[in-house]
Amino acid sequence: MRYRLPPVQCPGVLAGAVVLLLLSAFSGGSSTSSGLPTRKISTRLARTKYGLLRGVILQQQPVEAFLGVPYATAPLGSLRYMPPVTPSMWKTPRLCDTFSPVCPQRAPSIGNRTEALLEFPRGRLVYLEKLLPLLANQSEDCLYMNIYVPQEADFDSASLPTVVYVHGESYEWNSGNPYDGSVLAAHGRLIVITLNFRLGILGE
Repeated sequence: MRYRLPPVQCPGVLAGAVVLLLLSAFSGGSSTSSGLPTRKISTRLARTKYGLLRGVILQQQPVEAFLGVPYATAPLGSLRYMPPVTPSMWKTPRLCDTFSPVCPQRAPSIGNRTEALLEFPRGRLVYLEKLLPLLANQSEDCLYMNIYVPQEADFDSASLPTVVYVHGESYEWNSGNPYDGSVLAAHGRLIVITLNFRLGILGE
């Protein structure tokens, strides 16, 4: 079975939806080493202008996720400080079951918890302790997005609204990978996209 992913739309995002996305980022429950709930490879293919994608079915939420979908060519070599370049097409279905590396960055130092508590409120420190381990795998080849789609969606007959979540932290550090869009996609019946983008001097 094949279906088309609808064009990305940019509707206004309610504050409650963003809160739900943030709360689900580090929620408990059965999960794999990637941080996502238990999953299996999808039998469906999604058609894009660059080629076919095969995602994973998340068991905890009725959502199909496409992880590590390239939206630009790797910004390496002569492309390092250039605007993003359209990715190359692929001829065979691309399995999108793993998060990409995050973009190179220098995250806050919280190794000394006593000193960190002098700089950050306790709640912020707890958040950082959960988030920073997910930012360890870094590479300049990082321009990828993650797409969460309600499993029952039929894109041949109707399109769904799309939320594109751009992570914070002042364009200096962080990633879209830690933010699990499956809960918002399932309960809001919409498509959720998280993404990585170049940070710091590489993103200026």
